[in-house]
Amino acid sequence: MGRSARPSKRPREAPIEPADRLALLLSDVQAKTGFRIADDLTSIGPNETFRQWCERLGRAGLKVDGKPFNLIDRPAMAWVYDQVPSTLAEAHQSMLILRKCAQVGFTILEMLAALYFALKFEPIAVGMFVPTAGLARGKSAMRFMPILRSVQQLHGRLGGVDGACKQRDGGEGNVVMRQLGESILHFLWTSGKTTTESYPMDMVFFDEVQEMLIADMEKVLERMSASRFKFTLMGSTANWPEADIDFWYQRGSQWRLHTVCPTCGVEEPLDDYFPDCIASDPEYPDRITGEPGDYRYICRAGHWIDDPQRGSWRPDNPDADGRRIKSIHFHQMLSPTISPREVIEAYLNADDRKNFFNRKLGKPYQDPSQIPVTLAHLNACAAEGMGLGLTWKKRGRDAVMGIDQMGAFNVVIIKAALGDGRQAVIHVEEIYSEDPFTGRRPPSAQTGSSCCRRRPPSSSFSPTARPPSLPRTPTASSAK
Repeated sequence: MGRSARPSKRPREAPIEPADRLALLLSDVQAKTGFRIADDLTSIGPNETFRQWCERLGRAGLKVDGKPFNLIDRPAMAWVYDQVPSTLAEAHQSMLILRKCAQVGFTILEMLAALYFALKFEPIAVGMFVPTAGLARGKSAMRFMPILRSVQQLHGRLGGVDGACKQRDGGEGNVVMRQLGESILHFLWTSGKTTTESYPMDMVFFDEVQEMLIADMEKVLERMSASRFKFTLMGSTANWPEADIDFWYQRGSQWRLHTVCPTCGVEEPLDDYFPDCIASDPEYPDRITGEPGDYRYICRAGHWIDDPQRGSWRPDNPDADGRRIKSIHFHQMLSPTISPREVIEAYLNADDRKNFFNRKLGKPYQDPSQIPVTLAHLNACAAEGMGLGLTWKKRGRDAVMGIDQMGAFNVVIIKAALGDGRQAVIHVEEIYSEDPFTGRRPPSAQTGSSCCRRRPPSSSFSPTARPPSLPRTPTASSAK
C-alpha cells in the first residue's frame, strides 16, 4: 500500500486577482515569443486613478515639453496628482484649487487631467480657460499637441473615435476645439465677451487665474449648470491677498505640506518661518562647485533638513473638504530642481518683493508701504462708529454726498455731521449707470444731501506714502 500524503506545512498562497493573473500570462507569452503586446493607453480601468494612468503613460514614452514624464523625484507633486478625482462620484460638484509658485508643472497636470477625463468618461466637454485668446491658442498648439504626438495611441483618437475627422481633414482639428474620441476639449479665454457664455460644459479648468476677473470666472462656471459632473480645477501663481487665486484658496481646505525634521521629528511648513528655514552650513559641499559651504534647510531647533518633500499634508480649514472644495498651497522649496541657495539668494537680491513672494513662495503679497488706507484703519473707524451708536440709514436730513464716478460704475458715500465736528458715514451705495441721477430717485433726495464732485488738491494725497496715522471717520458698520 502506498503511503498516505502528509499535510504540507507550506502556507497556502493567496489567490491571484484575475487582472494580475492576465498580466502574468501576457508577460509569459511575451517572454517566450518575443512579441510585444501593446498596452491600450486609451482604455482606463474603472479603478485606475489619474496618477496611475499618468505613470503608465510615462512608461510608454510620454513627453512633456520634450522631456520624459515621471514623478519619481517629486513625491510632493505626486500627492497633488492623487487629489484629482478618479470617479464620477468624486468629481461631482467638487473643486480642486492649487495656489502655487512658478514653474512646478500645474499646466501639465491640467492638460493630462483633461485627457484622462475625456477618455474615461466620454462623451464629455472640458473647457480649459486662460486669460487671453493668444494664450489659449498657444497652449493648444505649443503645449497640448506635443503631448499627444509623443503617445501615438492618444494622437490617434484625435478627430473622433477612429480618427476619421483627422484623416479626412489631413490635420489635427481646430486649435480652440479639439475632439478626442467622443469628447470635446475647448481651449478658451475669460476675457472674451462670448467665450464665457457659448458652450455647455461638464468640467471647467482655469489656468493663470491671477490675470482673471472673478466675475468672468463665475460666468464660466455657469456653463456646467446642466452637467452631471460639475468638476472645477484651477491653479495659478499667487498675486494679491483675498483676490484671484487666493480668493478661491481661502474658500477651500488649504492643504499644506508640513516638512518633517529627521532629527527632532517636528513637522512644520517651511514657508511658515521663511527666511529662517534656510541657513548656511560651512561644511556642506556646494551643489555646483563641490567646495565646502552651501545653504541648507533647517528646522526652528537648528537641525538640518535635506529632504523638504518628506512630511505630511494637513489642511488648515478641514471643514471645506466636506463641501468638496479642496485647496492646496505649493511653493518652490518643494521642487527638486530648486536649491536652498537659489531661494535665499532670490530673496536677498529681490528688487520686487511682491514678485518673490508670488513666484517663489506661491503666496499673495501686498506691500504695506503702498497702502495709504488699510483694512485695519477701516475696521477701527467702524468699531468707533458702532460704539457711538451709528446705524446705516436710507433716509435722513442735513447730510453731504460724494460720488466716485468710474465710467458707468458709481460709488456713493453719504455722511452726516457729528456734534464734535467730525463726520459719520451713514450710507454707501453702488450705482451702475453712466449718469447716477437718471431714471431713479438719487440718494441725495432721500437724505436731504448737498452733492459735490471735487477732486482734492494733489498735495493732499500721496498714492505711495503711508501716513503714520489717519483721522478716523466713524462708520456705522464694517459689514456693509
